Amino acid sequence: MRRAALLFLLLTLLPSMALGHPLALGLIELTERGDGRVSVSLRVSGTEQQGHSVTLAPPSGCALSAPMVERLGSDASEAAGEWRCPRGLRGAAMTARGLEGSEVQLLVRARLSDGTLAEARLDDHQRRFVVAPRARTSAVAWSYLRMGAAHIAEGLDHLAFVACLALWISSLRGILLAVTGFTVGHSVTLALAATEAVRVPSRPVEACVALSVLLLALEVARGRPAPKGAWWMAAGFGLLHGLGFASALRDIGLPGGATAAALVSFNAGVELGQVAFVALSLGAAWALRRAGADTSRARRWIADLAGAWAVMLLLQRV
Repeated sequence: MRRAALLFLLLTLLPSMALGHPLALGLIELTERGDGRVSVSLRVSGTEQQGHSVTLAPPSGCALSAPMVERLGSDASEAAGEWRCPRGLRGAAMTARGLEGSEVQLLVRARLSDGTLAEARLDDHQRRFVVAPRARTSAVAWSYLRMGAAHIAEGLDHLAFVACLALWISSLRGILLAVTGFTVGHSVTLALAATEAVRVPSRPVEACVALSVLLLALEVARGRPAPKGAWWMAAGFGLLHGLGFASALRDIGLPGGATAAALVSFNAGVELGQVAFVALSLGAAWALRRAGADTSRARRWIADLAGAWAVMLLLQRV
């Protein structure tokens, strides 16, 4: 009873924990249309709608010829307008506004009239972008690798599922197999959904991801041991979570000419973040056992907290 009361108090004082993806991902596309016209489109997605104030100032020599028309949705904000750039965008320098103090990760993609593509990743620390002749594959790969790692680090629902998975399975071999199955599952659907081979509305997917956390947390809280072949179940849930990863990647898009590099790098970033989290969790559990702590009590607390948080998240997403 005391544990339930403390858990309720904690969740009441920390309502922000119900946000599974505080990180916002955005895409600004600049397209030269000829006669000095440049179409500008902005899309920022994220649970907290942090990107509603993000704008890109026209570079020197350009002027706003059509005002930015903004449209707010349930899970994203969009805006579109037009610049007048008589000298074109090549070599132009511009600065994003509204990133100060935010967690928005913004991808700027410029398509010039001759087919040249230039890209850059902007955030609170890097807000200036210079249109280069062509985006290098290595630069695209590094940019998407960082975005993948940042997405899993801020994707608390995915991390909560991995944590409960590690708590549910007792052996190290079983944990490694389950995490591998989870990785294979979400890698498959991430590739299919990000390349538009499969398209599923993001809101039901996010609700099902929260439900998967709740179901696994209940198994851990009840103390039921994982059955043999649990990695198959982990792989199945991985298929679901991959659709969640893909919804974020689809919002920023895949660059033409470097689609494979961007997709592989984003997935690699997700995996690096996930592996780091599993290693940290197992290290913490080993340290607690070495210190003689009651790990079974810690397991119950983590399961209760993850389950209660998943309920709140599920109610937000349905």
